[in-house]
Amino acid sequence: MNKMLIFAIVAISVMFAGNPKLEKMLLERTGENIKVVKEVPMQELKNMKLVVLETAQQQMVFLANDSNDTIIALDSTFLTGNQKTLQTITKEIQEAQIASAKSTGDKIIKAIKANKYPIISLKSPANTKKTLYIISDPNCPYCKDELDRIEQRLQTHNVKMIPVGILHETSMSKAEDIYKASAKLTTNEQKISALRKVYAPNYTSNTTPTQTTIAITNLIRQSGVNSVPYKFEIAE
Repeated sequence: MNKMLIFAIVAISVMFAGNPKLEKMLLERTGENIKVVKEVPMQELKNMKLVVLETAQQQMVFLANDSNDTIIALDSTFLTGNQKTLQTITKEIQEAQIASAKSTGDKIIKAIKANKYPIISLKSPANTKKTLYIISDPNCPYCKDELDRIEQRLQTHNVKMIPVGILHETSMSKAEDIYKASAKLTTNEQKISALRKVYAPNYTSNTTPTQTTIAITNLIRQSGVNSVPYKFEIAE
């Protein structure tokens, strides 16, 4: 067998194999069964490597030493003058976030379908199987910014919005108004117009939310989503 091929196979197996010693240390220190799902050698950092840990189907990226007895959390405060190191870390964090979002998204979609909860569905004019789910609060300014880009999103994706009420006492009432109005609408233009009406800063609502709207918000909270807008993409 070609030596380069053998080297590639070994490298891949090391990169994606579990790490019993590190997993044992994590179990002893945290009491949780945390799996090492990926290791990335870091030649620029002496005796260090990146490890991707997974617990409850959520992935996180840490630095670990080669002796597998110490890990260091990575966040926005991590600084380095080595651009290659920074690019590698950024790439792994982004991939971990995507994997975690997909896992959370799968659970949310499964629960929504099982309970037949409503969703604001917008169809892309493109022939695409990509669907972007957006969990959004009508009182969130960043969610309004995301709504302002909805036509751009629709150029490449179908979009399904899940309005929730988590930021303000009136958010649930506004989410209820959206679900109620959208149930009577059929076109993208009509639905987007209804969304923008409710997301406008001067819009007020005293509508009493139904149990369904309350349940949707509770589902999102229980799924672990703690910030909005929360987005994930699937093929369907």
